[in-house]
Amino acid sequence: MRTTTTLPSLTVYEAAEKTRLEEMAALSDLPRADLTMVIQPMSSLAIKVAEAKGGNPLGLAGVGGHQWFLVMADYADTLSAADEARVRASVKRIVDVVEETAKSEGVWVPYKYSNYSSRDQDPLASYGEENLGKLKEIAGRYDPEGVFQVLQNGGWLVSRAGKQ
Repeated sequence: MRTTTTLPSLTVYEAAEKTRLEEMAALSDLPRADLTMVIQPMSSLAIKVAEAKGGNPLGLAGVGGHQWFLVMADYADTLSAADEARVRASVKRIVDVVEETAKSEGVWVPYKYSNYSSRDQDPLASYGEENLGKLKEIAGRYDPEGVFQVLQNGGWLVSRAGKQ
């Protein structure tokens, strides 16, 4: 899986789907390789309510309709490491095209939804320096010894955010 965030744009949708189809064709020699793209809207009302109730650590402004792009690959578990790398590169290319197009259209949002993030993305850093600083401050206050940072062997940890 891999993600990015944009505001609505037909140009972005068309570029994303065109690239997805190109990448599907490039992977057609692989067994059961499939690339799925989902666009999940995030209500601006939800963001505004969060702001009114004390803040929004995600760094999302309460404007327009943010939408999370999710590109997901399904493939046979018998793929070689090289073929798996091809699939991952295809997923990355789709998201890269979405981001490039969204930036040129002025609708890119530098937020990564953590549940859809790829292992090489850094979703907590996408919350913005100020919000990440607040999260680190809260973590330090309630977990001064860093137990929840040290005993986890994966996931999105505040102690690792911004270091990729």
